Amino acid sequence: MKTGIDRPRAQWHEGKLYLRASWFGSCLRAVVLSVRGEHQCADCPFLMSKARDGQYLESDILARIGKRYPVTARQEQVEYRRGKIVVTGHVDGVADLGNNRRALAEAKTMSTTRFNTWMEAGPRAFPSYIWQTSVYAHSQGLQYVCMGILENLGLAEPGRFDMLVFQPLRSMEEIDARLDMIWDMAQEKAMPACTDKGGFWCPYRHKYCEE
Repeated sequence: MKTGIDRPRAQWHEGKLYLRASWFGSCLRAVVLSVRGEHQCADCPFLMSKARDGQYLESDILARIGKRYPVTARQEQVEYRRGKIVVTGHVDGVADLGNNRRALAEAKTMSTTRFNTWMEAGPRAFPSYIWQTSVYAHSQGLQYVCMGILENLGLAEPGRFDMLVFQPLRSMEEIDARLDMIWDMAQEKAMPACTDKGGFWCPYRHKYCEE
């Protein structure tokens, strides 16, 4: 089973389904198709380059968070198990907010358009981030999420930065219900409805031509 940063979005191993935490909250159709092992389009080279930029910029974002809240426990592996599903990932860090309050420290980079959306609507405009940060926070017993967002203008030119502290926006019950739904839908033959039309780039966009 692949376990590195380039591991599949969904993979089966010894009868268990392993889902990336950054993936399981994406478009329901895409998640279910990945579980079924459907063919994916090649990843967009531009977005892959931006993702690599984000990996390099992560330490800068955590340093910015650390100027206000001490950050520890960086890149610790997280697993959340629900039946035969295992949600896996690595937390960027844990921030000490003071007064015995701890938060998941999560670093994200965004294009200018997405950064503007973040500034206008906050985390609720990014469902996959909500699911990812919620499963991380709950599985680690953390009461809050501290997200640091950096506008990605490239490695040589720093963009705007924003930081927001909030409580996890999905409960454990909601997380369990979504995982149960993904499992049940993956066993069916019907095509799940798309829950993110017009949204972020989809590795199963070719499926829309079949409708």
